[in-house]
Amino acid sequence: MTPEATIMVGVLGTGDEILRTCSATEQACGDAWDNDCDGDINCADADCGAAPECAQGGTCAPARALVCNFPVEATTFTGVARIDDLACLAVATRGTEAVYRFTPTFSGDVTLTLTDPTDTLELAVAPALNGACDLGACTGSATTLTGRAVTLTATAGETYYVIVDGPLGGGADFGLDLTCP
Repeated sequence: MTPEATIMVGVLGTGDEILRTCSATEQACGDAWDNDCDGDINCADADCGAAPECAQGGTCAPARALVCNFPVEATTFTGVARIDDLACLAVATRGTEAVYRFTPTFSGDVTLTLTDPTDTLELAVAPALNGACDLGACTGSATTLTGRAVTLTATAGETYYVIVDGPLGGGADFGLDLTCP
């Protein structure tokens, strides 16, 4: 652990430097800061394992339930923009998102398919860590003939978060299908 960290904030490279002191443990599990400077932010930090905000989904809260083989028609227009620029995606996603969660009762392959008539939305799946979505371990979608899709091997009883996100100012209606055996 380092005693202090320097953080640059600003727009387009012009910003201010903030010098802050690291704490011994993560102090606030919902503030989007790595308070103890150990590289694990909020719910990804072991110090937050019992935090209520993590058990409720962390950054992915509130997440609507997604059920196998029951397609969803929805929109990102009514979402909030909390999840930006996922490492598992090749494009920036700073727009509003729709988030879902599913906890399979079986182990096996599942496929999530996103149908987006505007072709501007992205699809990612993140496992749960301490109850919250682990955005650093997400899996991005691949383009298919019918939209974007992710196939993953799900584990019974584990929770997964499904993120539908797009570019800044690029909300859209979409269809989402979770295909299970």
